[in-house]
Amino acid sequence: MNQFLDFTSELGPAFLPIVFIAIVGFISYYLNKKYLEKLRTIAPALGLQFAEKESIQQPSFGQDFTNRLVDLWEMSGNYHSVKVRIFGRSQGYGKNKRTFTYVVAYLNEPIKEKMAITKDDDITKLISKFLPLELKLGNEHLDEKYYIHGTSKEKILEFLTRSGVEAVVDEVLAYSDNTSIREDGIWYQGTVGETKEESKLREILDFIVPQTRKLSDLTGSRDRSSDF
Repeated sequence: MNQFLDFTSELGPAFLPIVFIAIVGFISYYLNKKYLEKLRTIAPALGLQFAEKESIQQPSFGQDFTNRLVDLWEMSGNYHSVKVRIFGRSQGYGKNKRTFTYVVAYLNEPIKEKMAITKDDDITKLISKFLPLELKLGNEHLDEKYYIHGTSKEKILEFLTRSGVEAVVDEVLAYSDNTSIREDGIWYQGTVGETKEESKLREILDFIVPQTRKLSDLTGSRDRSSDF
């Protein structure tokens, strides 16, 4: 350690920021490597396949670079015969960058319009940059109950007013402020620290998968579990 300090002092103070950045970069790389190694062991325990990937998405409405999405890794497959995906995603850029883990259970048949239904305003703010503006359905009961974003209020109203659907939506949104109903299924958005353990991921899947199956049955959509 003393030799390292002597070396940096010989370089002069101008080089200290470079050395600091290099050290931080190495630590970040090492921690990320260990994290990915852990995820590789969790995936088969859940019956899923793991893959590292990087795909970049710009917001659907506008091309604000600071709001881009970058998918980093994913686990995918079927969990109790329902198509699921768990993935890491960063949002933003630079000092505004935030990283989350998403757990998704997919409906047998997605709704054919963009949609997000939440009860927590923080989640709504995070996803709203990648969705159309908030909608009012013209149904006072539902408009007061949920935050709704989408492209077709008719399709969303049709979905929510199907027999039994509202009760399932209420149960899903009551589970956590981090849950939302999207056009393709039920989403859970968690922090990296919260979702790094197999037990937590399994707990989330054990809740959202049966709820997704209920919604699929209520909407009469076909089975998508063979899509993987």
